[in-house]
Amino acid sequence: MRSKGVTIVCSTSEQLPNTYFICLESANEAVIIDVGFHLEWCRQQIAKYQTRLVGILLTHGHLSHVARAAELSETSGKVSVYLARDDLHLVQMLPSFADSQGYCGVKSPRVSILMDQGGQFTLGSSLVVNYHLTPGHTPGSCCFKIEKNHFVGDLWDREKHCYGEAKAWNHEVQRLSSSTYQALLNKGDRVHPGHGSSWQLDS
Repeated sequence: MRSKGVTIVCSTSEQLPNTYFICLESANEAVIIDVGFHLEWCRQQIAKYQTRLVGILLTHGHLSHVARAAELSETSGKVSVYLARDDLHLVQMLPSFADSQGYCGVKSPRVSILMDQGGQFTLGSSLVVNYHLTPGHTPGSCCFKIEKNHFVGDLWDREKHCYGEAKAWNHEVQRLSSSTYQALLNKGDRVHPGHGSSWQLDS
């Protein structure tokens, strides 16, 4: 998918959360959102588009969204990893938790940027990223916006149901975050969830 010189590619595994590769064509730079277990897929996209990885963004600290982020960062020139501060404890616990789930060799990524409030930053030469903290699924869940594209992690799915509500850190807070963030969306915006297919707002 293309959006104003930005190419967005989503992983295709039905068993795992979505990983997003976002390439700024004019600068041959890319960011990846929620590496999860898609390490080789990420490397393939970087090679296919002949881009330089300039950032790894994590919508939250769950294993299935973070698992291979450390390896990707280390093998891509120690590229910066972005995470909300309130989920740092989840990332620090990843190795032991992964072992308990039968996943060996998972490392905690070295988080370069800890986000405390909503704001904006620029990756590489000119890729502008806006972010909003949307706690509930986890204490530090957040959403990223690039151009008119919203990467919402596990905030909600295509039916706008709060994803994983039964296992959420605080489902009532998640519902509030969902309602608050939906108010920020505009007609023509495109939403990219952590699970399932993306969609565009028609109204």
